[in-house]
Amino acid sequence: MRLRGEGGWSLLEVMVSVALLLVATALVARGTGQGMELARHNDTREQLIASGDEALRRMAEDIRPAGPVAAGAPGPAEDLPYVFTDGAAQGLHARHAHPAAVHGAPSGTPAFGPTTEAVVWFPRIDTVQPSLDSAIRLLQLVVGIVSSFAAPLDLARAARADLERDPPDISGAIDKIEASITGVQQPIGGLLGSILQSLGLVDAVVQDLEATQAWLLGIASGRGALTIDRSVAVDFVLVTDGDGVNRLKRRVFEGTSTTPAQVTVLAEHVERMTVRTWRTDSTLARKQVVVSLHMRKPTREGPVTAVVQTSFRMRAGR
Repeated sequence: MRLRGEGGWSLLEVMVSVALLLVATALVARGTGQGMELARHNDTREQLIASGDEALRRMAEDIRPAGPVAAGAPGPAEDLPYVFTDGAAQGLHARHAHPAAVHGAPSGTPAFGPTTEAVVWFPRIDTVQPSLDSAIRLLQLVVGIVSSFAAPLDLARAARADLERDPPDISGAIDKIEASITGVQQPIGGLLGSILQSLGLVDAVVQDLEATQAWLLGIASGRGALTIDRSVAVDFVLVTDGDGVNRLKRRVFEGTSTTPAQVTVLAEHVERMTVRTWRTDSTLARKQVVVSLHMRKPTREGPVTAVVQTSFRMRAGR
């Protein structure tokens, strides 16, 4: 109590003040806690999105170049990628089968449903390089003497660079080879021109360039097929590991081995993956492939989810 005329606070006033201070502190703490929880949620979600985007980039690098295996190539003719559901790969691709991943997403959500996975064989763009390399070597032999061959040589080299891109720029290479052919066929004249013609150099260069161009035109139009190296197969599968975490893995199989020679984890906490192609989904444009990853990571505050997707056109296909 406080006597009349004395300064200071009464016990009741102190208790009320303390109670108000505690309430205010609790409100501030609650707001701060919610803010920190939201920040952690957003950080986790951004990490899931970044991880998923990088995984999709890696998948597109391998799937985009895959095309049809030509009839008459070693093994049966076939369209790639081969798509299978929940680990149930069959037939020629049976070695890619694996136990289906365990899912935790509730029914009725986009992350709930079957997972579709893919297998590709590596294409060999180097099958076109011998003819192009031959043309480049022949042009190099005389470019110091015949200055007019410098431009066709630069164009042929630029076409080679286009083919070495990831993915290769087929249309760019075709245009450059066409211009190189035109440059080579320009009349040289004089004794030097007669000598080069008699040696068959010009004709040899043109034949090499035209062989390269014809092959690339077939690929660009979908009539041709890339040479596929069947000795190396790559799959993209969703696997639940012993710790209960779903991981998207890129597995490389060599020869006829049923055991992967290399396994790379592309992303963790992938709840579901879907691979759709124009052959499995009639709503997609020809040669279009759409890959979606549904990410889901459990936290103390509840699961954090995100969806990432990429769409691209394959370089070849029927």
